[in-house]
Amino acid sequence: RQCRRGNFFIGNNSSNGAASYIWDYGDGSARSNGLNGGRIYAASGKYTMTLVATNSAGCKDTFSLPLTVDAQPVAAIGVNKASQCLWGHEFDFYGQSSVSNDSIVSNSWDFSNGVTSTLKDPNGIIYKTAGVYRIRLVSRSGSGCFDTAFRNVELLRHPTAQWSVNKDTQCFNGNGFVFTNRSIPVSGSYIRGFRWFFGSGSKPDSSNAQRPDTIKYTSTGTPRVTLIAMDQNGCSDTFFSFVRILGSPQASWFVNDTDQCLAGNNFIFSSTAIPAVGSQIRTWNWSFGTDASPATATAATNNQVSYSSFGRKYVTHTVTDRNG
Repeated sequence: RQCRRGNFFIGNNSSNGAASYIWDYGDGSARSNGLNGGRIYAASGKYTMTLVATNSAGCKDTFSLPLTVDAQPVAAIGVNKASQCLWGHEFDFYGQSSVSNDSIVSNSWDFSNGVTSTLKDPNGIIYKTAGVYRIRLVSRSGSGCFDTAFRNVELLRHPTAQWSVNKDTQCFNGNGFVFTNRSIPVSGSYIRGFRWFFGSGSKPDSSNAQRPDTIKYTSTGTPRVTLIAMDQNGCSDTFFSFVRILGSPQASWFVNDTDQCLAGNNFIFSSTAIPAVGSQIRTWNWSFGTDASPATATAATNNQVSYSSFGRKYVTHTVTDRNG
């Protein structure tokens, strides 16, 4: 009894007094007449090897021996997804070996990462680094015949997500953040998709653009800005950092009298500006309008101004805190 792969049946002749021999192998192949017989069977099944021995007087004797050629298993490997991204990957393997007129009784797996298994369908196999790994499966039938299958799986590297911004700390009034994608693809790959999340108080709050439009924030704080970059293989990376929106002071002023006669007019301006929480006002700038003397000032209070012409005057007061 032998497995089909590598079978070779040898008929050792122990006849006595014979002058000639005929070997019949029971598979329809040509007979042979050597002292010993030998046959490789192409298909599994049951055969009878027969020896007919004839002496010089023409007398014959026959000896037959039943043979069995066991079916050869065909090992095969199935996998949930042969190419996966390194982060979050998980390979599930399936033993898909088969054998005719018999059954697979054992499987031996080698995953090329130091891990082995004897399960039919091992799952949850993971690797530490990107690369190509050769999987080996040896399947054995109930008759003891075996076959080996190989299959490669691949772990793909991820891109590196990065972004930069024109200025990461800005005052609330007039804030405008310009974000630029700086993501780096894996060699031989390209980044095909972006997803931005700009955090609390942003308008807009998200974008799919490689370089989104200027982002404005409607409140102060330190929002977290997140960029997800995905390459053509579906592998992604996430990068986040923070920007800062500082509170702005509130400019306001008081004047001794808003309506005065041209002759002898004397307007006294004082700042009543309120600094942002946790900050201080550092500079006060005044512009007193047409025909004012002085035309400008930088003092916080008691700015005395006279006008040489009558009419409505437009006074501008600008304050700047220590954050600029």
